[in-house]
Amino acid sequence: MSKFVDRLLKRLRPRKPLTQRPSVLKNGFIVPPCHVEIIATDHCNTSCRSCNHGSPMLARYTVEPESVHRDCSILAKVYRPPMIKVLGGEPLLHKRLAEVIQAARSTGICDYFYLITNGLLLDKMGDDVWDAIEELEVSCYPGLAKTEENLKLARAKAKEHGVKLTVSVFENFRHTMTTAGTQDQELVADIYRTCKIAHVWGCHG
Repeated sequence: MSKFVDRLLKRLRPRKPLTQRPSVLKNGFIVPPCHVEIIATDHCNTSCRSCNHGSPMLARYTVEPESVHRDCSILAKVYRPPMIKVLGGEPLLHKRLAEVIQAARSTGICDYFYLITNGLLLDKMGDDVWDAIEELEVSCYPGLAKTEENLKLARAKAKEHGVKLTVSVFENFRHTMTTAGTQDQELVADIYRTCKIAHVWGCHG
């Protein structure tokens, strides 16, 4: 192994202890430390350059409730996440979103469903979706119109349906995607050290 690679790997090692906890075995089921995600849509109604899911570059896609039920039924035999996050893309673009959530819930895999949206379509979010979830997170990004007025509606609807409402305000974007490479070792090391997917969230349970 070259000295270059040795130096690079040394820089890539996290300087702080990882905070991600391992999965545990409980009552015969694997219980992950955080959650499982259902990607309801790949496409979105915005085109953020630093999209964590790469939506601006992906083709239009919506998951079928039947596929969700099939996959969650298999997973439910051995897996029990504390929550399931439903996201995109923009999940409120899915015409059968309530069916998607109910399809997963009916398998018994989880009883806490957490929907994440950019808030632009909250005024079109049906009561069936409100009734299907336990928590709604609205991610407020710079420059998006309508978010404030829709938040007023969301607060009223959340109270009406007994849904916990979380509002996350982002003043800038984390740059999680790029189509350009780099030979800058320090930059690569900094990106890795600050990567929440690597050190906090994890990519699996």
